Amino acid sequence: MVRPSIRIISVLLCLLLAVGAVSAQDTIKTLQRTEVTTTGVSLIPPVGYVQLPEQNNFMSTSSFTIIQVNSFTDKSYSESNADKYLNAHIEDKGLTLNSRKKIQLANGKEAILYNLTITAERKGQTLTFEKVVLLAGDDTKLVWIDSVFPAEKKGMVYRDLYDSILTTEFK
Repeated sequence: MVRPSIRIISVLLCLLLAVGAVSAQDTIKTLQRTEVTTTGVSLIPPVGYVQLPEQNNFMSTSSFTIIQVNSFTDKSYSESNADKYLNAHIEDKGLTLNSRKKIQLANGKEAILYNLTITAERKGQTLTFEKVVLLAGDDTKLVWIDSVFPAEKKGMVYRDLYDSILTTEFK
């Protein structure tokens, strides 16, 4: 006989599968390195984030936070290229740059971390979101990690996102 708590979890997972969001094996319950296979990039997502492999994303439904992982083999990484790519993104999306910081990933590779803000109108209400963008890579690849979250959730999610982003590794 199935216990009620397992039955509830099973029903919820079936509902998620029905909308194509996630499968049971994609649920991340512990801190473990997870590869986004189509990108050659891996990281340790924060606890409670679910991997959506078909979209190269990790998502937290409790904080409405997304971490998107991209890699581009037609672009190379350098500090000046990173700024150029990000400036084009800012202009295209109407973002505001709040800060830019050179950082070192846990594996010793150099990267640049950008903090941005974007606002959107919905039903007459202004919504503010923050983005944390990491650009890293080498002569053959640009890695772009893009995390978006509601600004009012920053105190709850920022440290976990930052720590997760620092674990980025790529081939």
